[in-house]
Amino acid sequence: MNVSSTGAVDFEASVREQLHDVLGADAGDVLAADLDFGAIGMNSVDFLEFVLGIETTFAVDVPDEALIDPKMRTITAWVDFLAATKR
Repeated sequence: MNVSSTGAVDFEASVREQLHDVLGADAGDVLAADLDFGAIGMNSVDFLEFVLGIETTFAVDVPDEALIDPKMRTITAWVDFLAATKR
């Protein structure tokens, strides 16, 4: 989990790190925040690995509805979800 010098969690950096762990290379680093994960070749197994990583890293439960929500396939959507969940 990425934490800034002020102690705040950097959700975007952490989401990108999870993408990197699942997809390898620098996929998370070069992915535009609003680009669909499918555009970089993420398949359903990759997506589940990503979600499990998010749940573990942030100690959150991702609702089943999020797994089928097409809006939850961008960095921005996950950053917003985590920010709302961790308030």
